[in-house]
Amino acid sequence: MEFLAVGFGGRAGFDHAVGRERAGRHGGTTVPHRRGWLRWFDPTTAMAFLHRIRRVSFVAGLTALLGLPATATAAAQSTRDLLADVRRLEDRVDPGVFKQIGRHADEEAYDALVQCSRIVKQPVNFKPLFLACHFFRGEGALEQRARVFLRDQAMDGDPFRSPYAMGSLIGFEADAKAELLHILQKCKDADMRAMALQPLRPIFRDGLSKSGLELFLDNYQPTASGNQSDALELLRAYPPEDSYPIFESKLKSKKVASVVKQMIALTAAAMPSAASTELLLDALKVKDESVQLVAVRALSKRSLTTHEKELRKLSKARHPELRFTVYQELARVSSEEAWSKEVDKMLKAKDPVQRQVAALSCASLPKLEAIDKLAKLLDDSYPGVRIQAMLVLEQLRHKGVIPLLIAQMGHDTPVVQHRIAKVLQNLTGEGFGPQPRTWERWWQGEGDSFSLPPIEEILRRARERERKEARQETVGSFYGLPVISDRVIFILDTSGSMKEPYATSGKYGTKEGTRLSTAQAQLSNALKHFPEGRRFNVIFFDSFVRRWQEGLVDMNRAHRAQSLGFVSRQKATNATAIYDALEAAYKDQEFDTIYLLTDGMPKDGRIEDPVLIRKAVRDWNSLRHITIHCVSLGGHIPLLKHLAADSGGEFTVVQ
Repeated sequence: MEFLAVGFGGRAGFDHAVGRERAGRHGGTTVPHRRGWLRWFDPTTAMAFLHRIRRVSFVAGLTALLGLPATATAAAQSTRDLLADVRRLEDRVDPGVFKQIGRHADEEAYDALVQCSRIVKQPVNFKPLFLACHFFRGEGALEQRARVFLRDQAMDGDPFRSPYAMGSLIGFEADAKAELLHILQKCKDADMRAMALQPLRPIFRDGLSKSGLELFLDNYQPTASGNQSDALELLRAYPPEDSYPIFESKLKSKKVASVVKQMIALTAAAMPSAASTELLLDALKVKDESVQLVAVRALSKRSLTTHEKELRKLSKARHPELRFTVYQELARVSSEEAWSKEVDKMLKAKDPVQRQVAALSCASLPKLEAIDKLAKLLDDSYPGVRIQAMLVLEQLRHKGVIPLLIAQMGHDTPVVQHRIAKVLQNLTGEGFGPQPRTWERWWQGEGDSFSLPPIEEILRRARERERKEARQETVGSFYGLPVISDRVIFILDTSGSMKEPYATSGKYGTKEGTRLSTAQAQLSNALKHFPEGRRFNVIFFDSFVRRWQEGLVDMNRAHRAQSLGFVSRQKATNATAIYDALEAAYKDQEFDTIYLLTDGMPKDGRIEDPVLIRKAVRDWNSLRHITIHCVSLGGHIPLLKHLAADSGGEFTVVQ
């Protein structure tokens, strides 16, 4: 047995080979057995395996005796011998054999790989088999045959085989144009057609034909066909006289995906003209509220006043963000007298969206009248209404709002208390924090004699306060940001760059750690000190989003232990889909605060453009008023700074 092990580089190599054979037979997972590895094989399989060991051992021993390099071993095996291995062992064969066959790069090797594709059945073998076709690049007719072979395998319809064949075909890039177009036009599998779009986008962009635009719109899928930012850039490149008739047809079609109709509306919104306005009006009639929302927001920036009837219909929509935007647009297109009466009704409406719009509309009323109406909304059951009322009161800049805000601070949630403290600071220049008793004592001392300082003075005091207050690490904090919310979501980046060493010996880690391990330690510390009874969730993201729970859960002993285990198991890999992670978080209707950590700009996901991501979050927050605290690892990331500033959160850079 020791002699047999020579061909595998010693006993350890032999054990590895045995594990590899065992893995091949059991779906790619090594299965241990305390009674020995031979129990896994029947006599016929065992003899075939020992025969293979003898041959490999003999060749390796001869190589060593002659002083040849180890790579000569693979070359010593002919295509015929390698194919014989595949026929004998089938899915138990070492996947590296396909690479060895491909290296011969001749017609015999091509025919052998085609035969292999009929022999192997397990997905673990599909990727190396199809990638071996890349050895035919530059081989003229053989390369073309290899591409056609991959095309046919991609169109086969096998849910495991087809994606691997498609991935290998995409690797040929522009050389595979004909095969990819064939898939796009003939393949019955929508997923394969969507994958074919991504490498073909440069062709669509250069050609800009009407037929190309039709193909793109009919087959686009987020992620599979590339990110939405690039797709929008492509749509905007088409001349309006060519694209608008097609856009109009697609908006009316029931077969076109919702995401495509959204992109059409976004394209029309970016090109102000009479024709694009007509497209947006068509989008209002699409039976999809996400498309209608894009159209209403775009029309709100134009002076059109003829679509009040359509807006009235949409005011009963299920989507709260759509209703909120619609009511804001109704305020613009309605007469002043009619809207004033409507606001009075909305102040008492059951729908919190209407009450929030009413609060926003109070900004145009005389100050004392506005304060009187907003005071009733400060104690609303819906946090978004209370925050909206508070923000309008800040805009009014009247000292009469100060005692109202102080009184409200005494019995609101932690997050709203901090919001009130910030508003009071912006009005008075004082920095007492979320301490209602301190504010009460101060107001009792000031009373009638107080007058609001000029804004310049308030800003000067804020700068002076920041210089004096050195940030201290606090219990229940995340990278120094105190975790004050009782409904919080932590969102952390696990992209490949998070493997980078944490190159500092500062208070957040040492040189021995990585960015990810440091972030895991910081999050674990925050979770360990997060009070029981408060609600939370954890989301990790790279190219994909992983939520610990579908929604917020109460902190208790079991959830603390489970969440800490979830945090510790994360690995760094893939890219940085920031938009997808935020979108997943906003699907939860309970939370009020996000702690977001990343070490890079968006890369991958439905949207990569930081401008579009910031716009999407501002749109979501127009109704929700979610506070986003951001931590940037390794350098300044402008997107994070904007997200924090837009939402009233804090931004910190950890070098």
